[in-house]
Amino acid sequence: FVSVRETQPEIQSMHASIRIVDVDQHYYEPVDCCTRHLDPRFRDQALRVVEGPDGVPEWRFAGRPLDLERSPRHVTIAPGELERILSAATAGEPYSPVLIDGTAPEYTDRDVRLAKMDEWGMDAAVLFPSSGLGFDAQMSDLPEAACAAATALNRWIEEDWGFAYRDRIFAAPFISLQSLPMAIAELERILQAGARLIQIRLGPVGGRSPAHPDFDPFWARVEEAGVPVALHITASGYEQALSRLWGEDPRADHHQRSGFQWYAVFATRPAMDTFAALVFHNLFGRFPRLRVLSVENGSRWVAPLLAILSTGFSFLASVRL
Repeated sequence: FVSVRETQPEIQSMHASIRIVDVDQHYYEPVDCCTRHLDPRFRDQALRVVEGPDGVPEWRFAGRPLDLERSPRHVTIAPGELERILSAATAGEPYSPVLIDGTAPEYTDRDVRLAKMDEWGMDAAVLFPSSGLGFDAQMSDLPEAACAAATALNRWIEEDWGFAYRDRIFAAPFISLQSLPMAIAELERILQAGARLIQIRLGPVGGRSPAHPDFDPFWARVEEAGVPVALHITASGYEQALSRLWGEDPRADHHQRSGFQWYAVFATRPAMDTFAALVFHNLFGRFPRLRVLSVENGSRWVAPLLAILSTGFSFLASVRL
């Protein structure tokens, strides 16, 4: 928001000839986002905010604290601040980042957001979660409760933001694949409610690739509906699994991660591996009309992945000959 506002004159002058669609905006979830519309059957396994022993509110699932996204986000760092935070930490120097107020009206009210978009000369925006990006991968021991939490979150999204508000704000509902019947039921529900795209998380699901044939009924319906699937940067399960393998702290939150963890468990590796799995496990061979987006995962991994895929397929072709 800050960076766009600072360049507003340039954007306004460009808008006469160029349509601007921001495909990575965010909202900040209220503390009742996963309980307001929760199926009562899962009340004892709810994802909710509880005051922690230190007095700081924290997300808890089925009564236990989450390792990642520990507290509700009411502020976020300004553009460029992450690099400054990490540089200061490396140098052992104190640094107080510039913060953005996540409770400001443009982060909580869709009509105020639209007014800001008009101010910036922006035609449309796609919205993704904030704290919600860390939820699903930490719920693998209770798959049905995880899907119930995702459905409750989607009902809140629909109520507060809408899936296609005035055909300009497109909030992406989140589908958890942890229970296939519940995932398909939720997919049908949000399609009926007007969703224009959906989101799933990075990484394996229940020890399987998201492209495993077990998930084909879900992918068949997605292809039939013609909706894009966004793979926005999310917790992927790498945070705990790979951290343990390498002797790193599996509970380290964003600001606590080591350099190795930033390399191994966040964004690049999970995204590269997930897209490789979609290809090598032949998802697009079975469902050629699927459209899958990578959002906020960076792009430095794309060229190496394409090279690896090319080499792999060339080798397989030579073996078959």
